[in-house]
Amino acid sequence: MIALIRGMIIDQEIDSVILDVGGIGYQVLIPTQQMTGTLAIGSELALYTYLQVKEDGLALFGFAHKEQLHIFKMLLSVNGVGARTTLAILNLLSPSQVAVAVSSGDYKVFNQVPGIGNKISQRIVLELKEKIKAFGESPAQIDLSEGAAMAEGAAAMLQEAILAMEQLGYSGKEASQLIHKGQKRLTEKGVAIDANSLIKEGLQITLEK
Repeated sequence: MIALIRGMIIDQEIDSVILDVGGIGYQVLIPTQQMTGTLAIGSELALYTYLQVKEDGLALFGFAHKEQLHIFKMLLSVNGVGARTTLAILNLLSPSQVAVAVSSGDYKVFNQVPGIGNKISQRIVLELKEKIKAFGESPAQIDLSEGAAMAEGAAAMLQEAILAMEQLGYSGKEASQLIHKGQKRLTEKGVAIDANSLIKEGLQITLEK
């Protein structure tokens, strides 16, 4: 069982990095949008890992924080939710955002993720509600008070921006992708983020295509 991997980043792709560990290169699938600023080639990276064993091969998933790994395992336990879909969820949502959405029954938060519709979103909330509650009561785990309130505010801001983009004529999927790309770019620039700045950045991305 590979619980943690530490090595030097020698290559990066959209959803993975290759780590040199003692001269062996390991491809690790990661939620890249939740790891801004930590993926420079040549830098050292330590990841908590989950090894998926399937008939057609192995896949190693890595996370910067234990909370991400715990939520990954919870999401993976939901019927009909695979590892790639789970990774896509954690690429867009932090552990606190997932916990808040499940605890409050706000299944539509998961509809932001490409490929997830109402049926799967509702199943996630239904099957994880009790597990999330127990997880939140555990010390040193997800804080469902102050941290969750901040996450809930961020999620509401994103939803406001996405709805505004939909009113401008973009589909729900397009609006979600543009706003999340805009969020990533604004974060990398180190500027303050609000709904208006997200909308402007999303529109700027469309102009660059």
